Amino acid sequence: ITMVWSRLAHFGTSGTARVPTLWIVLGPLGQSITVAGLLGTDAALAVDARLADGMRVFAVLYGVPVWGFAVLWICLATALTVRT
Repeated sequence: ITMVWSRLAHFGTSGTARVPTLWIVLGPLGQSITVAGLLGTDAALAVDARLADGMRVFAVLYGVPVWGFAVLWICLATALTVRT
């Protein structure tokens, strides 16, 4: 994600060749949110209840900002797709 953002900031979109790459970024963002949520939910099966509660809280504290970034990225990818 960092490399895609760096190339976009320094070199622009370079036409239509890099536009699909902008959409690929959404995969890891969505998967990481899903994994954090699932680990928080199922943590009680493997660890103490207090630690499991902490992991559930972490899942929300991680998932909400990353989801916001993903929505921002969708807007950016949509705008650049429409523009090219």
